[in-house]
Amino acid sequence: MFLELESGRADALVTSDAQIADYLNNRGRGTMIIPQPVERQPTNIGLRKSTDQKLHDWLDAELQKLVASGAMDEIWARYTTVAG
Repeated sequence: MFLELESGRADALVTSDAQIADYLNNRGRGTMIIPQPVERQPTNIGLRKSTDQKLHDWLDAELQKLVASGAMDEIWARYTTVAG
C-alpha cells in the first residue's frame, strides 16, 4: 500500500500509527495525521503455534510489566506524534 502512495496511484491511506510511524522514520518524508481524540486500538502479535506455552506466557508477562510500569505509554509517545 505504501508503494501505491509513493507512485501516485493513491492519494492517502489509512493504517495503524505504528506502521505509518515506521514508514515515516525509514523514508524521512510524508505526513502522519492522528485524529483527535486518540482512541487506543488493540493490536496483534503473531506467534508460531506450539504446545509449549513458555514463550506465550513470558511475552504476556513482559507486556503486562510494560503497561504497569508506564513504559508502554512512553513507547507510544516516542514513536507516534500528533499532527497539529
